[in-house]
Amino acid sequence: MKFRGDPARIRGSIVPVVTPFTEDGELDVAGLRALVRRGLAAGSHGISIGGSTGEPSSQSIDERIAGIRAAAEEIDDRVPFLPGTGSAKLDETLRLTGAAAELGADAALVITPYYARPTQEGLYVWYATVAREFPDLPIVIYNVPARTSTDVAPDTVARLFTDFDNIVGIKETTKDFEHFSRVIHACGPELLVWSGIELLCLPLLALGGVGFVSAVANLAPGAVARMYEAWEAGDHDTARELHYRLHPLVDLLFVETNPGPAKWVLQQRGLLGSAHIRPAADPSDEVQRGPHPLAARPDRGPDRSMTPPTPPEDLPRAIRHYIAGRLVDSADSENGATFPVADPVTNRPYADVAAGGPADVDAAVAAARRALTEGPWPGMRPRERARILTRIADAVESRHDRLAAWETFDTGLPITQARGQAHRAAENFRFFADVIVGLHEDAYRVGDSQLNYVVRKPVGVAGLITPWNTPFMLESWKLAPALASGCPVVLKPAEWTPLSASLWPEIFADAGLPDGVFNLVHGIGERAGQALVDHPDVPVLSFTGETATGRIIMGRAAAGLKGLSMELGGKSPVVVFADADLEAALDSAVFGVFSLNGERCTAGSRLLVERPAYDEFVEALAERARRVRVGPPADPDTEIGALVHPEHYARVLNYVENGRSEARLVAGGSRPDGLPEGNYLAATVFADVKPDARIFQEEIFGPVVAVTPFDTEDEAVELANNTQYGLAAYLWTRDLRRGHRVAQAIESGMVWLNSHNIRDLRTPFGGIKASGVGQEGGTHSIDFYTHSQTIHVALADTHVPRFGAPSTP
Repeated sequence: MKFRGDPARIRGSIVPVVTPFTEDGELDVAGLRALVRRGLAAGSHGISIGGSTGEPSSQSIDERIAGIRAAAEEIDDRVPFLPGTGSAKLDETLRLTGAAAELGADAALVITPYYARPTQEGLYVWYATVAREFPDLPIVIYNVPARTSTDVAPDTVARLFTDFDNIVGIKETTKDFEHFSRVIHACGPELLVWSGIELLCLPLLALGGVGFVSAVANLAPGAVARMYEAWEAGDHDTARELHYRLHPLVDLLFVETNPGPAKWVLQQRGLLGSAHIRPAADPSDEVQRGPHPLAARPDRGPDRSMTPPTPPEDLPRAIRHYIAGRLVDSADSENGATFPVADPVTNRPYADVAAGGPADVDAAVAAARRALTEGPWPGMRPRERARILTRIADAVESRHDRLAAWETFDTGLPITQARGQAHRAAENFRFFADVIVGLHEDAYRVGDSQLNYVVRKPVGVAGLITPWNTPFMLESWKLAPALASGCPVVLKPAEWTPLSASLWPEIFADAGLPDGVFNLVHGIGERAGQALVDHPDVPVLSFTGETATGRIIMGRAAAGLKGLSMELGGKSPVVVFADADLEAALDSAVFGVFSLNGERCTAGSRLLVERPAYDEFVEALAERARRVRVGPPADPDTEIGALVHPEHYARVLNYVENGRSEARLVAGGSRPDGLPEGNYLAATVFADVKPDARIFQEEIFGPVVAVTPFDTEDEAVELANNTQYGLAAYLWTRDLRRGHRVAQAIESGMVWLNSHNIRDLRTPFGGIKASGVGQEGGTHSIDFYTHSQTIHVALADTHVPRFGAPSTP
């Protein structure tokens, strides 16, 4: 089939231009043309009209056709044109679509039946009728569940896409990422998918979408276009930074207005000129009389998330840097250097965070450098430093309720699991207080002639870059040994979860830590993180995060010959032999992959089970997974909360969809009933997973486990080592000889034998292969944050060859 133009070129930022009216209530054609010109001048990749919220019900059909005509004339084939042609009535939809075809539209954006609750068969008939009527016009399904209470199901989309060559894409306004993912996987990459939800634009691109038809493009068309272009060019950090900066405009769109938020905001900001907006009309007469002919009674389970989470007490509206003992804004504040941060249950911003850049990192490093060369901290006696570290531990524990509430709200971690974070963080400081008091330095005598002794010195300003999972506790892992060693620090927390890090300034101030020893710079990794990595006065860097980022940091740090401690990704195996205590192994396997929402580096995400026990174990595992309670993070009954961020949620769902084609799904794999919003995924188990499957090889970092059988001990070792990672492993067997033998054959930094992950702070923590470089824990951490200076003292006369001296007669 040959269309007018190539549907595949309809990608990028499509501006859904709103329709202005004069004070007399007439269509303002001049104002409409001006808005179209504004979008074109800003570099937008396409124009839509008649599809924003409230449009179809606030205009007559003749007005909508007049608007389509004016927009088409103004566009004049410069960019793709996608007029919205849906209505509450099928005959009106057909008339509008016909007008779009006659006026040269590149595609028709056909909205699902307005004000109806259609069945899937009804939706199929609706779109099939339009597609048959206009076989030469590309049709884009416009999924509007907010109006219809019904998503166009992935199977329905796939059926339409298969049956009609001219159904080429879908604009999604659902907030359900599982729906996004399943549509894409059901139809393949040939289906063009756009997002209509502003906060989910980038996550959809990560899933394979082609762009967005976003109302916020009416307010900042150039920025939205640049965001798409940056993402497509592979510059994801710049795209994310633009996305963050657009969030305040998105907030403006969430208003209680009848005619549609984008139109109301445009009018309030003067972007409609002298034009006005018209309130939405009442639903059509047939809807007034009763249910739409395509409607069906919705079948819904209990809704556990319709009530938004109650924000914790004292939640800050602004999160600032902490430099030289003061809370400060970004040096680039004139350029709007903040970004919003959202909670993972509503994905709505709750605070603005200072967006650090090179100037902020320079200031923080300078303060830390002064604390190193002029302040008392590096030269304090170990006992004095230990007293302050102990007071820090007390200050952390005194805030345990507040910390747990903040961590749960910001990260989606279940409250019962968040409550342990304060104790673990405090224990890190107490442990290293003990370490430095008991630490000895080596001394060696060479008979009576020489004494050689070793002095430990703080290595300098330490740069600490921490992850978004259990952020406060993992920050303490780095802060405690660095401070114990006498190093001033600059901490750069993860931008997705900055909230709990804002507790550190008051904790350190209460404990009496000298100003400048601790400095905190928030920001996007590409700017703040990169500036810290590149800074010449930061000789050591400790990073925890994904392997790809670790490789970038190592490459940039090489020029400065910086010391590196890198705790990176993992794909840890759990090896269960048939002679094991299977009940204990099952408890450990379930907890190890589903606790902390599965967002943990040491998660046992590959389960290798000896074949005689395989079927029984898979059945028991699936049953336990189905019973794992998924729900709001603040609910004490919840065992899996919300995944941290829509972008990460999309990534995990993408792996789940891949798993459906690679293995046998035996539990989970979808959003739980009663949780229509938020980043929720049921505990997911795939069985019969082949070693070359992506879900076997790649780190998913979510509540997903891959189960594979093995027949021999050698095969178990081969499977355990068959990934690029080598962080942790877990073995279950009653044969301790075999346990020791297999443990030493597995390529990983840590192995637990007949045990789940129980941390001993005295032992080294870290991985090999793509899981990291270096190890921390106990004295290994002190070794990293100090350098050893050996001093050689002569105790007797030395006999040095006298080069160049005059000869003695």
